[in-house]
Amino acid sequence: MCTEISDCTIGLAAYGNLAVTVRECQFQRCSAAGIVLHLDLPSDFESTMKPLLDVGSSNNMEDCRRPLEVRLQVDGAEAKIFEELPLPAGSYQVRWKRGKTVELQVDPCGVLSLVASEKSETSPEPRPRKKRRQRCLEEVEADTKEEPDDGETMQLSRSQAWACRVLDLPIPGPKAASVSLRQVRAAYRQKARQVHPDKQTPALPATTGADCSYAASATQCGQHA
Repeated sequence: MCTEISDCTIGLAAYGNLAVTVRECQFQRCSAAGIVLHLDLPSDFESTMKPLLDVGSSNNMEDCRRPLEVRLQVDGAEAKIFEELPLPAGSYQVRWKRGKTVELQVDPCGVLSLVASEKSETSPEPRPRKKRRQRCLEEVEADTKEEPDDGETMQLSRSQAWACRVLDLPIPGPKAASVSLRQVRAAYRQKARQVHPDKQTPALPATTGADCSYAASATQCGQHA
């Protein structure tokens, strides 16, 4: 019996690997394809499948964009489109999830298999480097604790202790008075003149102008003129 299908997007759509035979059909003016076969392949590696749809040569395709479309969908990957049955033998790369790819292979008998995957070639993000200021704080952390004379330890933040050392100011302790804002400003101006590039030899100083600025800001926290 002859069936005529015309003026449509898809003439015949088949879902799943069913043993269907299509013979002596007329497909006319199908804007997408005369016959579309939807196949799902499990994402487990070494999965295999052989399409069972039988499309005979007695079918007539007129003014169809594609006579046949086999749409293979692997779970989590982009669809792979074939345009003939049996499937052409060879290896095919398909984009998978998270930037990976999977390899599909069709043997000479038309059996499709999922054989391998490749990791994304995207390089891992480099680990962030510690800022110079943070490294300086860690280097002086062990040196910021004063030995107490009366059994009590004065609590001092790492940044404040580091700032006092940069500006050559006494570190407040049980027997040392607190540093005033006026002392901080005077120490900053003196240290800034010492490390100014115009005053230096070609070798860079251990302490930079940026260190002085940051040290002045750290020691001024909570101070009054």
